[in-house]
Amino acid sequence: DFPPKLLNLKMLLKETDKEPVELNLKCQGPLVTCAEPTDKYKVLSTEPNKEGVAEVINVQVTHPKTGEIFLLRMRMKGDQVTIEGVEMFDLDKIDDYLNICYPDNAEKRKKIKRQLAVTSKEDVLKVVLQHGARGTVVVAGTVSFDIGPMKEILR
Repeated sequence: DFPPKLLNLKMLLKETDKEPVELNLKCQGPLVTCAEPTDKYKVLSTEPNKEGVAEVINVQVTHPKTGEIFLLRMRMKGDQVTIEGVEMFDLDKIDDYLNICYPDNAEKRKKIKRQLAVTSKEDVLKVVLQHGARGTVVVAGTVSFDIGPMKEILR
């Protein structure tokens, strides 16, 4: 039985951004979900630790102005959150990612592209990541976050 926690992040994805993107994630045991309905970000995957609590959290964030897709890789231990990495993906360059993942396997690339053809736009990144794609590593930008019991943060 896990008490729900709210993970609140504010991040400037680019140094030129004036307004931070705000993410609110509800964490309860192995489950991590968006705390409110949104099309700006979504939880792609989580990996629990041996106690069954989500430890690795991968979140897809859409930049509000440019529409670029960012992947946020986080690690959560208790009330400590660390950002393991931020990568940017250009969904118009899926072919490039597939060529890097499978340089000598045209058949495999075709198969994935057929899969992507019937995949909704917001799920494309999830599919590409399953095949080991990596985005452009983002080193600029800032993130601030706090985590605590849901009732406390939603006061």
